[in-house]
Amino acid sequence: MKKIITAFLLCALLFPTQNLSAQKNNLQNNKDTTEQAKDIINQHNDSLNTTILEHYNEKLSAMEQFRIADSIKRANLEKEINSLKSNDNERKNELEQQLNELRNQEAIRFTEKKKQIDSLRHSATAYPVFGFFDDTLFYI
Repeated sequence: MKKIITAFLLCALLFPTQNLSAQKNNLQNNKDTTEQAKDIINQHNDSLNTTILEHYNEKLSAMEQFRIADSIKRANLEKEINSLKSNDNERKNELEQQLNELRNQEAIRFTEKKKQIDSLRHSATAYPVFGFFDDTLFYI
């Protein structure tokens, strides 16, 4: 009879600890699942940021090509204006007007570029860099 009571008490003591370890495993599995979900969301955000950045870089390179072409046109116009005689005011005014148009286009492109940079700042997600004791050092 003592053996039965001892066995029963032993089972009664061990059974709750197994249940606790099962709960611990469930909590660990839930934690792993939430971390995986966070990783998927971060990957999605990262791919969106990459796409936005690539699109921005394409626009930036196109703007840079326009800027270079306009710089060459502007240099040619200034050279032609300087080479004109003082008698040819009509042609000089026409060239100066073209030069002013180029300057206006450059100003428009500059404001466009600034707007794109501001929109990129608002849409980009920053990721914290952690130091010791889980302090956030800076964001990337």
